[in-house]
Amino acid sequence: MTQQESYYNYMKRRNKEEDAKMSKLDKAKRSIWVTFTKEGIHMYPGADTDPKLATGDWDDVSFLGIPHRHTFHFKVQIQVTHNDRDIEFIQFKRWLERLYAEVDSSTSVLQLNHKSCEMIADDLYLQINNKYPGRFVVINVAEDNEKYISAALGNIWNARMLGDCRLLYAENARLHASARDDYDGVERISQFYMEMLGSMPDAKISVDYSCSNSMLEGEYVAVRWVIAGTHSGGALWGAPSGAPLLILGESQYRIVDGKVAEEWLVFDELAVLTQIERARLAIEQATTGE
Repeated sequence: MTQQESYYNYMKRRNKEEDAKMSKLDKAKRSIWVTFTKEGIHMYPGADTDPKLATGDWDDVSFLGIPHRHTFHFKVQIQVTHNDRDIEFIQFKRWLERLYAEVDSSTSVLQLNHKSCEMIADDLYLQINNKYPGRFVVINVAEDNEKYISAALGNIWNARMLGDCRLLYAENARLHASARDDYDGVERISQFYMEMLGSMPDAKISVDYSCSNSMLEGEYVAVRWVIAGTHSGGALWGAPSGAPLLILGESQYRIVDGKVAEEWLVFDELAVLTQIERARLAIEQATTGE
């Protein structure tokens, strides 16, 4: 066999192998997916009056009946027909983001009114199908955990539903509390809440502001809160003083699989002690007439 015949047979075999490979690839189902986030405000009409939703118990979601903010997380998967950039990844993502930018150019916050995550996904599908007709598309829309955190704090502090600690925190969660040792595990974290509520039995919490961000190690939610109550219990900060307390603080939560895995809680405990000492001094002065 000549060298030319050998090369010819080699190329023939290689082409046959490539044809077989491409034949298999032609049967493959290909897709790409992109992710992006958008801030929006929506509501669940009737959630505050429907007895199945406004239960007054651990599963109460009546707060959804008023407009509330979320960071919506989108994941869009779309079919492609070949392996050489049928749909260019970056262009596709930018186009999706511009769809929402063009809804209301005056603000970056989407006004979604009554629309659920499913309705948002349906609206987006219609836009995608118009530009890329006949393609297989999967759209995931998820909400952040900001409202869930706020509701859980309200249940624990305002409704004294300490059992909700197990709903909010993972079994092996860790709480880093300012000026205190860490609280490891949901049982110890529940103890922290009991100590705080034992010191201020009439305490009420209100959430001033919240925001969130997703990272590889989980979703992070930041909450700025205010606790108001009376120092009428002796669990913390010495004997009851009757001092009206106002505590401004912030919590940073790391959420994994829908539960808090770690929390960093910060408030000025020295300011709390100052309020207590002022009340004690005022009582002492009133008693002695000084």
